[in-house]
Amino acid sequence: LVPLRRRTGRPAGAQVLCLSAFLSLPHARAEPIRYSVAEEGESGSVVANVAEDAGLAPAQLSARRARLASEDGRQHFRLDRGTGRLVVAERLDREELCGQSATCTLPFELLLANPLQFFRVEVAVEDINDHSPAFPEEQVTFKIPETSDPAVSASDADEGPNAR
Repeated sequence: LVPLRRRTGRPAGAQVLCLSAFLSLPHARAEPIRYSVAEEGESGSVVANVAEDAGLAPAQLSARRARLASEDGRQHFRLDRGTGRLVVAERLDREELCGQSATCTLPFELLLANPLQFFRVEVAVEDINDHSPAFPEEQVTFKIPETSDPAVSASDADEGPNAR
């Protein structure tokens, strides 16, 4: 291993130490743990048991100071260290989070200390029909002559005045 050098020509001890520490870390799971949740779920709704899926006992979560960390710093989910459950921390609005994107995935990491270990987790936020359609014009008028034959005939299973 060739020592790293700073611009001054001296060994960069801190850089070597960081590289050594990184190489000695236990490897993270290759594939992320994946879940899905419907948008608009209530705060406190259970997503899954992340401890079980990571192969950990719930007692390890407290002992190893487990926490969730996301790149953007937002905490959409929280971890119940006593049970290992991943729960919704706040109301999730898919359109607010991801706009009109075809997929909406919220990535984060489950971090544990002593020894340092992490698991990548992804939660796909599934769309529900929670928005009414919006039309460019408030009112549209169709002019159909009274003498025209209907293109399709309809039937109605209702009785009485609603059967027309």
